[in-house]
Amino acid sequence: MNVLEARNVTKNYGHVTALDDVSLSIATSTILGLIGPNGSGKTTFVNLATGFSNLDGGDLLFNGHRINGRHPDEISRLGIARTFQETRVFRKMTVIENLLVASRDQKKARDLLTLVGLSRLEREYSGNLSYGQQKLLEFVRVLMMDPTVIFLDEPTAGIDPILTDGLLKWFKMLPDQGKTLIIVEHNMDVINAICERIVVLHHGRRIAEGTPLEIQQDRLVQDAYLGGA
Repeated sequence: MNVLEARNVTKNYGHVTALDDVSLSIATSTILGLIGPNGSGKTTFVNLATGFSNLDGGDLLFNGHRINGRHPDEISRLGIARTFQETRVFRKMTVIENLLVASRDQKKARDLLTLVGLSRLEREYSGNLSYGQQKLLEFVRVLMMDPTVIFLDEPTAGIDPILTDGLLKWFKMLPDQGKTLIIVEHNMDVINAICERIVVLHHGRRIAEGTPLEIQQDRLVQDAYLGGA
């Protein structure tokens, strides 16, 4: 069953077409990688699916229901959540206060902080955390909302290798909890390690979809994204 579908989605910014008639289906309880060169339309797709931008054409469906034109808070309540490429934590609130904004469940908040190794910093102001720690905090704040679909925009950027390995293990566990992950990443090692399928965008169009091995062997992808290697 598909939890999220894009049907002929188009988005223009003035005379620039950021997404051009893109269609794709995302199965329930899977991890999908969304890749492509800078400017290919990845973040635009995330913004459309989470209500931060409006479509100029096509449809987006969540569990078979159109979500076109809904505000981000409405989409979030439906069960679609996201992180951002540039972190958006509440810098003047403590780490645990950031989590309690999403849910008042203090036990869950402390359990998640322990999971990502931030429990000792629960009373620290979020603005004092390193960039990588803020990325982790934003991720667990999303989990506090218990969403069905999670968009992760560059989730491992700025995080040290040891924490990254731990983060990937947690990502892999989420489909068993009924969650679907869509990961936007430039780090192909991360994509290949955890994604069951990959969609490749280039100049706003979907040029390939398949398993990591199929994508590695795709000539269009090699030319557009991997430099022809």
